[in-house]
Parts: sequence; C-alpha cells; structure tokens
Amino acid sequence: MTPHVAKQVVNAFARFYCAPEMLADIQPDAGGDEQVTRLADLERRIVELQRVCDERQKVIEGLDQAARERLALVEKLHAECAALQRQIAEKGTRKP
Repeated sequence: MTPHVAKQVVNAFARFYCAPEMLADIQPDAGGDEQVTRLADLERRIVELQRVCDERQKVIEGLDQAARERLALVEKLHAECAALQRQIAEKGTRKP
C-alpha cells in the first residue's frame, strides 16, 4: 500500500467514524505521523472500551441467568400455591 492510499484510508475512516472533537487537535495539513499516532491512540481506546463492554456483558448475562432461575422458582411456587388453594376451596364446598 502506498503512503497516499494509506493516507486516504485513514482520512476516510476519520471522516466517517470519528467525532469531530476526537480529531480537533489534528490539523488538516498535519504530517502523516501525527495522524497515524492519533489513529493508533483511538484504536487503543477502542480496544479498551471493547474490553469494558465485554466484561459488563458477562455481568449482565450472569444477572440474566440468575433472574431467569428465580422467575422459574416463583412460577413453580405460584403454581403449587394455586393447587393448594384449589384443594382448600374444594374441601370448603364439600359438606359431610
């Protein structure tokens, strides 16, 4: 890849995927090294943010599993209570 093509790729990426404030300190005529350095910094930040997101996703999945287990228990107990209430109601309507 030629330096010109690389510069065009970096510029296109920055234009479409970076917020203006992220690129505020880069001048349009800045040397390629500054843009590459800034891009490398942004890529490192993306990797760090992805790691944080992955960790949080694991926590969310664990909480979701625990909530599903508790819901299943509540539904089971609710069904058992309803059955017991029916039995009590049936005994109350029967006369010896």
